[in-house]
Amino acid sequence: MKELIPNSIDRAITFTLSFKKKYNVIYRLIFLLFFLSVGNAVLAQKEYQIYYYDNGNVSSEGTMQEGKPNEYWKTYYPTGQLKSQGNRLNFELDSAWIFYNEQGERVSSINYKKGKKNGEIIAFRNDVVYEISQYENDQKVGESIIYFPTGEKKRVIPYADGQENGKGFDFDLDGRIITLLEFEDGYLRRADKINRFDNLGKKRGPWIDFHTNGVVATEGYFMNDLKNGIFKYFDKKGNLITLEKYRDGEIVMDSEESIILDIRNTYYPDGTVKSSGGYVDGKKEGTHRIYDEEGNIISGEVYKMGVKTAEGIVDQTGDFQGEWELYYGDGALRAKGDYENSLRTGDWIFYHKNGKVESEGKYIAGLPQGQWKWYYDNGNSRRKDYYRRGKEDGESVEMDKDGNIITQGQFLGGYRDGEWFYNVGDHIEKGSYIDGEKNGDWVYEYEDGTINFEGEYIRGLATGKHKWYYPNGQTKKEGRYSSGVRVGTWVKYDEDGIKVLDVKYKQGKEFKINGRKVISSESSEEETIP
Repeated sequence: MKELIPNSIDRAITFTLSFKKKYNVIYRLIFLLFFLSVGNAVLAQKEYQIYYYDNGNVSSEGTMQEGKPNEYWKTYYPTGQLKSQGNRLNFELDSAWIFYNEQGERVSSINYKKGKKNGEIIAFRNDVVYEISQYENDQKVGESIIYFPTGEKKRVIPYADGQENGKGFDFDLDGRIITLLEFEDGYLRRADKINRFDNLGKKRGPWIDFHTNGVVATEGYFMNDLKNGIFKYFDKKGNLITLEKYRDGEIVMDSEESIILDIRNTYYPDGTVKSSGGYVDGKKEGTHRIYDEEGNIISGEVYKMGVKTAEGIVDQTGDFQGEWELYYGDGALRAKGDYENSLRTGDWIFYHKNGKVESEGKYIAGLPQGQWKWYYDNGNSRRKDYYRRGKEDGESVEMDKDGNIITQGQFLGGYRDGEWFYNVGDHIEKGSYIDGEKNGDWVYEYEDGTINFEGEYIRGLATGKHKWYYPNGQTKKEGRYSSGVRVGTWVKYDEDGIKVLDVKYKQGKEFKINGRKVISSESSEEETIP
């Protein structure tokens, strides 16, 4: 019995030691996993950090995670004034950020999503709202509205593809539209002043009123606060209702220019409208609609002085829908294709008056897309272009009636880009464009290959020495440009190389002609050195 107990103890100890040895690897793995989880937790731990300028003022503060700013942050000017504040999500700018100038006034409030401007953006001047615009993925879209300091709307600017494109307006403080704006590819192309008062507070010049839906209601001309000339009246769909002529505020009833549209309807036997449209002096004018017996529009026609100019479906809102045909004044087919909500869509074909195809291509949402082809009235190919979202994009080739290439090059986003070639009759022009502007060396050649002209351009501006030659190789004229302005001495020669004229320029203006000072000159540079 005494021996049995020690043996039992020995066996227990032996079993325990063997168990520990057997599962030692498992213990180590469990410990390693525990260590890694603790380490990752430490690495992913969020920590509030404050950074300082050399002068001791705070430069920025916020949450740091994985060594990078995350969540809410503030930045400061060296003076200690708040510079910006906003949130980050997954280390990218998110939601509204507010920016301040050194005086503590708000400069802008910008909405971000995944690090890009998205949504409403407000710009401030003197801490008062100046502009409200909309962004999608860092690009301006829709309408941007600029405000007077007192809060009234001042200007509306339309945007597409990040640039000003479309029709905008300027407003007076009383809410009156005073300028019609037209933008294209980021530039203001046109500004028409309307609805203005003279110094005495009387209406003067063109005047346009609008329906609440933005469609023109009336347009005409005022002098000394009185209507003068033709006034046009439109319904809310933009259809012309009436034309009237005024003289010093009084309507001229017997004037030939006064036109009142006589809206006439025809009816089915049950009284349902069969057709409806306007007439002037017994002739159809404007849009005419034709209905079936259930009141559905089945066809539409557009007339001008009794002549049908188009035919297709015009819906109740006045939009063109489905297949349409357009006509010349003599009734010949001018074009055919489909509309969707008054925007051309799908394949369209345009015709010469002799019935030959003039051009053909595709529209998407009213904009040319893909390859377009043009033809002469004899059927020969004239031009081939490629479009992307309404802008020329890709190779462009134009030929004369005999099939010879007269223009060739590339478009990029609506602008000429890269090498271009022109055959303008008596000479050939070769050179490069960047963003639609001449850039680099340009050379003109006569038909036999001799040089006609050589010069350099930088972003559309002539620069350096420019030189022209006669067909015999003699210099015709030469001079220098600086940023598109003539500088120094320009010289003209005859075909024998003898100098016949020299003009010295200062700041682009003639200073001396043949050595004599110019006292006053109204002539242009091209007139001086032809």
